[in-house]
Amino acid sequence: MSIASGLQRLRALGFRPTGTRASHRVFAGVLHCTRGDVPVQFEISDWDFTTYPRISLLERPAFFPPLMPHISASGGICYFAQGSVVLDRFRPDTAIWQCLEQARMVIDRAIEDPQYHSDEFRGEFWANWLVAQDPPALPGLIGAVEKNATTARYYLIGPDDGRRLYVASEPDEVSRFCEALGWPSPTLGMPCWILRSERVPALPTGELPQTVHATFEWLKAWDQKLYRAIQARLAERDYLKWSRCELAIATPVGWIGFGFKLHAMTARGFARRPKEYRNYLHQRGGSTAIQRSVFQDVSPDYVYQRNLVSLQRGTLAGKKIALVGCGALGGYLASALLRLGAGTAGGTLHLQDVDELQPDNLGRHRLGYNSLFDNKATALKKMLDRESPFANITISEKSAVTHFPQGFDLVINATGEQAVSEALNVQHVQASKRTPLLHVWIFGNGDCVQGLWVDSRKYGCYRCLTHNDEAQYGQPRFPLTDADTLRAFVGCHAFTPYGVSSPMSATALAMDFIADWLKGDVSPRFRLRYNEGSTLRRFKSQNVSPLQGCPACQPQ
Repeated sequence: MSIASGLQRLRALGFRPTGTRASHRVFAGVLHCTRGDVPVQFEISDWDFTTYPRISLLERPAFFPPLMPHISASGGICYFAQGSVVLDRFRPDTAIWQCLEQARMVIDRAIEDPQYHSDEFRGEFWANWLVAQDPPALPGLIGAVEKNATTARYYLIGPDDGRRLYVASEPDEVSRFCEALGWPSPTLGMPCWILRSERVPALPTGELPQTVHATFEWLKAWDQKLYRAIQARLAERDYLKWSRCELAIATPVGWIGFGFKLHAMTARGFARRPKEYRNYLHQRGGSTAIQRSVFQDVSPDYVYQRNLVSLQRGTLAGKKIALVGCGALGGYLASALLRLGAGTAGGTLHLQDVDELQPDNLGRHRLGYNSLFDNKATALKKMLDRESPFANITISEKSAVTHFPQGFDLVINATGEQAVSEALNVQHVQASKRTPLLHVWIFGNGDCVQGLWVDSRKYGCYRCLTHNDEAQYGQPRFPLTDADTLRAFVGCHAFTPYGVSSPMSATALAMDFIADWLKGDVSPRFRLRYNEGSTLRRFKSQNVSPLQGCPACQPQ
């Protein structure tokens, strides 16, 4: 890489150095745009170009409209979406020219093409509502808000040097969120109106609204139905008890909001006549300043479904899932289940294990030294409560062999122990196969992971994977190897060693089963995944037929 070639290109483009600190270089120059020259500052500190150089306005030209897409109020120019273009670290001169040329093209197009200007600003309205005009909007989070809710509560959360808003229907949710992040308890908030619009916010004719009157005019241009809903709320009495009026609006481009102070004496005077205060806001009170706000959605529905909506796949939200076995496989699998929505929207993730975390578990378990000698289910719940504070996670330290999970939509056997799996299989078969039971395990020393979905007498159960006739009794129906599995012994205790990647691979297999279940077709019900380079015998994934005379599912 030759930094010198990049510096030469900047000089050739008329940029002069204005500051240097180690590899951080700052230059000043102009972009030769169609309407005239635009003075800019060019800053570069990453000569590998993993992050793009920063280009910002030194002054705002007179020919700029009040609002410009891709340009913040502080003058920063967003010319490439992060990761959209790979700049060549071996040709910094070309990379620098690409950046400056793209910034020039963004400015020209935003000014010369009114349709582009409107489409880009509206398409990135959430970001523009945040930073396109000073003062910037207040950053906020929005949690679980009931579908038809018209009000929620508005809290201040976070450390003193990073306070932000939080809107949610239930105060307990906010407390759990702060506790999970190690933040102070939330400050008791005030009511926040919840409104919704199916229309993308309109581009203001000039600047973003800064007063109540300008906001009303903008709302009318954007969505008449939304405007009327807000006017109706301003005719209600309760909000006049508070010092501020706060609104959060769900739009197709994200949650935005605004708030304004109430004139204390006027509000008290119209406490019984709220329509009069609404009239005041349309007249003398229309000059009241508003404070914009934006909200990032942290609700479980959004967090756990956002990556699946476009794939048209379901989630585990609302379902009751029991996970038996919280060892190496169960630990990773529990996290994956939560990320698919388990334990949310009235659902449950139930963890069940009788064992304690031992030193020989640590090298491959999600839990660490701080959980040593704790019950695995209990320790895993503590960790997951911090990671997913809104999930409903229950535990049992009783054996699933004697206390088989009942009343669940799906039971997962992640114990990886054949004897326990045999016992769970019998419990399941004798109870009912209407509730699916997924067995997933690591074969031998990790060269293969396997899974079996049991939900119908039409297909084989776990015991059907082992021969029942006298000649082959006890032998595997699908023998992967004739070699013995390596076992490690510590005193009289033995365990099967395998790499840390094995439980992750088994987790991926289990989640693929579950994704297929949510789509309505789990076939094939017996699946095998081999490591690269494995010398095991190869069998295709398939639907296994019941074994005649199986002592579990077809007793004589």
